[in-house]
Amino acid sequence: MQLLKHLLVSIVGVGLIAGAAQAGGTTGVLRAKKVHSGKHWNVFHSPDHKFQAVLVLGEGEATTMTVRSYPATKAPAVLSEVDVVGIIWDPAKPHRMIYAESEIYGTGKIAVWSGGKETVLWKKGKAVKDLSWNRNTGRLTFSTLEMEGLPDKWIKHSIPFR
Repeated sequence: MQLLKHLLVSIVGVGLIAGAAQAGGTTGVLRAKKVHSGKHWNVFHSPDHKFQAVLVLGEGEATTMTVRSYPATKAPAVLSEVDVVGIIWDPAKPHRMIYAESEIYGTGKIAVWSGGKETVLWKKGKAVKDLSWNRNTGRLTFSTLEMEGLPDKWIKHSIPFR
């Protein structure tokens, strides 16, 4: 069934996002996946199924992400991050993942992992939400928390990424 879903995604040009299909063929917009409410963990496979990102909801609603080769689930982690708020697997480059991290246990950032060392694209020390990537325009968009209060003040950002 999973192979059929992957073939269907490839044939009709639908974006494969963190292991789940989402329509967006004409707009090319990929939205980040995160731990679904009510679940303590989620597994998202890379488009070629050679890696898996496991997101586990832990203390204080912080999500820990561990990326390992697949299917060797006992293999050492190739990437481990805390307070991940969303990931996007790149369907055109199966070993490339974009992810956003908030600042509960560290500094907020947007980063890219391509099978080796991560590359940080944005690091501002603020909470991050609403990560998405428009592949047609080559822009990553997201919001950062600029001031806590009632209501919180969120600023939208757009940075180039190909």
